[in-house]
Amino acid sequence: MGRNLKKKQEIISYCRENNLQPVVVVAQHKSHLDIPNSSLCYPEIPEFLSLIDHAQLVVTDSFHGTVFSLLFNTPVVVIPKNDHDARFQTLNEYFNIAEAYCRGEFRDAVNHYFDFTAINEKIKELQFTGWEYLRTVTGEKI
Repeated sequence: MGRNLKKKQEIISYCRENNLQPVVVVAQHKSHLDIPNSSLCYPEIPEFLSLIDHAQLVVTDSFHGTVFSLLFNTPVVVIPKNDHDARFQTLNEYFNIAEAYCRGEFRDAVNHYFDFTAINEKIKELQFTGWEYLRTVTGEKI
């Protein structure tokens, strides 16, 4: 996301207008994005999950950040690294979140309505399917 100065400025403006305190989570030792009034964080897994769980909004280019946002019912804006990531396409097929993908204006993506009731139902279906698969391949009663 650091590559796109216009998107970064839109995010900064949105945070100011909505009195949000940005937290920049740095992964894989990448340099700090220059976002004013933000805190910089190199979290371990429990803190990473807690940040997502307690956020008002997550802005990410990370598949895992997107998945955990959905699991925690936290609105998310995805800044895709490319348009051909099959994992993100699958997430959209399951959860109908294409409008949360910021390919144009940030404000369009941030205004996406998440139907977390439907998302949670789909997650339950996928969990059931996963457990059934594990039962089938292991022969165990899990």
